[in-house]
Formats: sequence, C-alpha cells, structure tokens
Amino acid sequence: MLLVKVDTLLIIISTGYYALNNAGTLTIGVKDGNINTSSPVLMGEVTGLKSTGTFNFYDGIFKGKTTAFNATITDKEDNSEVLNGTEVISGATYKTSTLKFNE
Repeated sequence: MLLVKVDTLLIIISTGYYALNNAGTLTIGVKDGNINTSSPVLMGEVTGLKSTGTFNFYDGIFKGKTTAFNATITDKEDNSEVLNGTEVISGATYKTSTLKFNE
C-alpha cells in the first residue's frame, strides 16, 4: 500500500485487492455542505473500498478495476448522490465513484 499526503490531498493506492477494508465505523470526509471530489483518493487493484460496517461518505473518490467501492452508504451530504464513471490510468480502466449535489 502507498500512502501519499501533499498539503490537503490524501491518496491511498494498493496493488492488493482493495485500498481499505472496514468492518467498523468509517467516515470519509466531513459533512460540511461541501463535496471535495479530489481528496481523499482510495484506489485498489479490484475495488477502492470494502466496508461491511457503518460507512459515512462526504468527500473523496474511490477507484477500482472491478468496482469503485463495495459498501452500503449510511450517511452522505444532504441533497447529494453517487456519481459513477471511469478513468484510464496507465492503460487500465478503473471504475470511479464520488459524490455530487443533486441538480
């Protein structure tokens, strides 16, 4: 696993199955009425995040070749939804997920 922090940007990259595996309570970001889609980045070879516990998702982006994340969102920013996409990194296509405010 590679952990990189530059100023306020946090990136976790894993060449293993997932960047982060959680069975407890996990909160990514801060519920503050804003969505930061550039940090933190959780990127795994198969999935960025696997969580079987409480998962609060407020900021960041997940990336994985099979799925961006494997979890049920417990709480997220009000009036937001998950935005799924793809990104090509070093010739490999990754599925991505981040939040966006409803229009």
